[in-house]
Amino acid sequence: MKESKKMTRTTATAETGASAPTEESFLRLLGRVRHDLRSPLGHIIGFGEILLEEAAASGADGLLEGLRSILQVANEALGRVNAVLNAGPPEARSEELIAFSVHLGEAANQMRNVAEQLAGQCDRDGRKTFSEDFHRIAGSAAELFELAQTRPQTLRSRTAPAALEPAMLPVEPRKAAGAGGGERSDPERILVVDDDPRNCEILRQRLSPLGYKLVLAANGQEALARIAAEPVDLLLLDINMPGLDGLETCRQLKRDQATQDIPVIFITADDSAQSLVDGFRAGGVDFITKPFKAEEVLVRVETHLKIHRLTGTLTRQNDQLTRLNAELQEEVSRRQQAEQSLSLIEKRQAERFHTGGTLGADAPSYVERRADEELLGGLLRGEFCYVLTCRQMGKSSLMVRTARRLRERGCQVVSLDLTAIGQNLTPEQWYGGLIAFMSWELELENEIESFWLHHGRLGPVQRFFAAIRTVVVKYSPRPMVIFVDELDMLRSLPFSTDEFLAAIREAYNARSEDPDLNRLRFCLLGVATPSELIQDEHMTPFNVGKRIELEDFSPQEVAPLARGLGRDHPMAAELMSRIYYWTSGHPYLTQKLCQGIVADESVRTAEAVDELCYRILLCPKAQEEDDNLIFVRDRLQRGKVDLRQLLDLYSRARNGQPVAADESNPLVAVLRLSGITRSVDGFLQVRNRIYGRVFDRTWIETMLARTE
Repeated sequence: MKESKKMTRTTATAETGASAPTEESFLRLLGRVRHDLRSPLGHIIGFGEILLEEAAASGADGLLEGLRSILQVANEALGRVNAVLNAGPPEARSEELIAFSVHLGEAANQMRNVAEQLAGQCDRDGRKTFSEDFHRIAGSAAELFELAQTRPQTLRSRTAPAALEPAMLPVEPRKAAGAGGGERSDPERILVVDDDPRNCEILRQRLSPLGYKLVLAANGQEALARIAAEPVDLLLLDINMPGLDGLETCRQLKRDQATQDIPVIFITADDSAQSLVDGFRAGGVDFITKPFKAEEVLVRVETHLKIHRLTGTLTRQNDQLTRLNAELQEEVSRRQQAEQSLSLIEKRQAERFHTGGTLGADAPSYVERRADEELLGGLLRGEFCYVLTCRQMGKSSLMVRTARRLRERGCQVVSLDLTAIGQNLTPEQWYGGLIAFMSWELELENEIESFWLHHGRLGPVQRFFAAIRTVVVKYSPRPMVIFVDELDMLRSLPFSTDEFLAAIREAYNARSEDPDLNRLRFCLLGVATPSELIQDEHMTPFNVGKRIELEDFSPQEVAPLARGLGRDHPMAAELMSRIYYWTSGHPYLTQKLCQGIVADESVRTAEAVDELCYRILLCPKAQEEDDNLIFVRDRLQRGKVDLRQLLDLYSRARNGQPVAADESNPLVAVLRLSGITRSVDGFLQVRNRIYGRVFDRTWIETMLARTE
């Protein structure tokens, strides 16, 4: 190492005639010595880990073995410092302290020699930034060697060590490595306050590449001056500094209204309980211990910056609320007039039939079925329920209707539509989206957001269900029902969702241990079979839940729709009977024919219904345009089964041959979920005459020809 880069230390000697510390002050002396020895080890480990990452990333394989050797020796030495420097009486451990001093000196020399060799190698290879950090490691090792000769002796003599002068290695700003983060348009400012420039350099190299703007200060007075000149978003503050120490610096910040909201994270080598208590009492929000652990530093910094951002956002939003409230009052009177004008239009629209989307809870065209009472009763009894059937059967409308009835009975209801969450997401983003939608519905944004941020070490599914158990269920004594609609979206996600369904089952099974979970109920709805969603029968929630069969309308259930056809009673009843002849009560097809009759006043006989059915559902053009027919056809063609076998099974059912409605048979499952067949007395039948006409023998032969 160059002579200019060697660090200097004042030899620690006891002053002549100075009295030994009292027994009461020995623990403070012990903490000082432990701090002095851990500091250079922290620098070695910090710079060593940074170099190891950058060497591996840049292909400098020749440096890796030496770096691993340095880190191994440094961590072993750190462990020995922690083990030997306990609170036992030094007189009884005189020989142990001598051996400890010798071992620590040997370790320091070993690390220094390796670091100087690697620094020379980097100088020859033109790796200037690597060479600078190796010189820093060598300098810290030399410092450790000198401390190893003097500091343990102070414990034997109980003499306070001489004041330390921090090693003043040159610290030149180095360019960010480029990988990870990049520059931010408005970088957040972090003030690092430490009297040892090497600690500042380690933190700068860790945080600057992530886009943060770092400001450095060597003591408390300088830190206060820098904050007064330009505010910062976060403070990383050393506790033990000459002059104004970290604790008093923090107290002064918290007394000033302009700076009291700046989060302060203390950085210290003193991990004693008293040090933590003093820091929190002074106003700190967290601690980072030396030697720095890279992942811990990044997580704590990001967490408290995010909390700081959210706090600022809430403050600004609160300021806007007063202004918006006044504007809202003016808007209310104007909207009331507009709503009165729209009410008549909305009433007329509500009376019309619907062939797509979800019906409102009060829609007069909604048809109640047996499933309505089964689902409501099951959820009120605390059962886990699921509705898995083909598309356009009224699942979402059933959910909306049931949700309203549950609220009328005092239940808290949350509806999660998985299509609104998205598909091309990471597990973190997907579960974060779920909990965000839930927090908005329950108006628990602050509580859930705080829980989510403070439990970042949990996996996404663990954090999601922990938030439900810890925040959602606890916040209200009422029963809580969570609807999860469009469950088949789970199959489109780029990651396994088995654990999501398994966690629902676990929430159900854990009721015996956590009585509060008896108030939590789930209802899953979608177009899928249980086996398509999860394979492991030990994890699936479907074998502990109540299946709700959503069947076609019966003649009695569909009869009230005749009142909306706009015809006299006898004619309306005749028309509805003919509609049922074609649809067999299929919800979508029934509503579509009703809608067609309302739109065409000329439809007044059964024959006219037949002509309407041909025009809007059976003719070639209609078959290519109708959403429901397209869905049935696509589901059959894109099922993950052999198409020839599927068509053969459908042909047998269509011809009246007995085909068992066994959903464990993948072919049967595809036929059921496409909607083309239904189960009657345990056997498959074509669902209705419309499907029988559209998906006839000619269609089957055409499809078979395409498979050849």
